[in-house]
Amino acid sequence: MKEFKQNINKDRNISLTFLGRSIIIQESIMNNDVYEDYRLIYSDDYGFSGYSENTEKDELTFNFDIDHPLYYPFFHFLGDDKEVKISSDFKKEEYDDICYFKISRDEELISLSFVNYIHKYHYDCEKFNYEIKNVMYDLRSKLDYQRTDIKDRLCTLFREATRILTEEYHQVTMEEYMNKKKVFKK
Repeated sequence: MKEFKQNINKDRNISLTFLGRSIIIQESIMNNDVYEDYRLIYSDDYGFSGYSENTEKDELTFNFDIDHPLYYPFFHFLGDDKEVKISSDFKKEEYDDICYFKISRDEELISLSFVNYIHKYHYDCEKFNYEIKNVMYDLRSKLDYQRTDIKDRLCTLFREATRILTEEYHQVTMEEYMNKKKVFKK
């Protein structure tokens, strides 16, 4: 096991862990004295989960500004899309409109949202769990059945996030420079 940790600020800590063939990105956040976290997992399958001590929540959102290390991996994942919704391969299709996770962009802010209006979970930690079957093409996966490019984008997201979270020194790209310049002019 190899782990890389960074403090984003006094309330946010992010880590990247290599565990066997798996990559786990986790960020812990204290939000008004309420602990929340999310995990992004790349293994044989993709896994995405969120958790909040506030068990009454049906939606859980994490925001990334332009200075957050994961901003550009999410930015590139979205491409020309304003939002991408992904439902779990392990939940019935009839739940896809009320149980999904979403990556979206609004101005200079990117959000990762976990949504679940299904109220039948025995354990609070199960509520915001989403899994996509197989990182490779697999017709059992809703994404491959629907012929999307989301798995390719997820692979790129993990590759970029891994590079950014493990490098000691980061050379700012022209894209990053120009985007920050736009933000500071506002």
